Amino acid sequence: MGTQGTSRPFRANFAARANGPTLAIGKRREAKRGLTVFADLTTAVLALHALFIVWVALGAFWTRGRKWLTGLHLASLAWGILIELAPWPCPLTLLEQDFDARAGGAAYRGAFLLHYLQQFVYPNLSDREIVTGAVAVCVLNLGVYAYRAAAWTRLAQRRNTG
Repeated sequence: MGTQGTSRPFRANFAARANGPTLAIGKRREAKRGLTVFADLTTAVLALHALFIVWVALGAFWTRGRKWLTGLHLASLAWGILIELAPWPCPLTLLEQDFDARAGGAAYRGAFLLHYLQQFVYPNLSDREIVTGAVAVCVLNLGVYAYRAAAWTRLAQRRNTG
């Protein structure tokens, strides 16, 4: 009876000890999986954001002869200029920062463009110079559209007079 009395609590204790860490490890794995999902979402939003910036900067090259794409690019240019000059944050930046914080990272503060261009591309430029450059690229794109519109108008006038 003495052996049985001591073995039962021992077995119960042993089972509790054996299952305890397993549950804790399972919860840690679950938490780690959750962090991985948010890290992946951060990367996806970062890639989407970078693609949008490339679209805004170089979209005029892909829009020639495609009216719907031209309209989309003009709207993107307007948004890019507005978001750079206005005091509002870009929704993609906020989303990326939120996912990064949920993934356990240290989310940066400020604008996406300023953060990454200053960190990797132009570390010696001020915020103002980077924003001015970004707006200049957008205005250059608008210049391409103005040139196309003028050329189209001249062509239409020649057809009507000739």
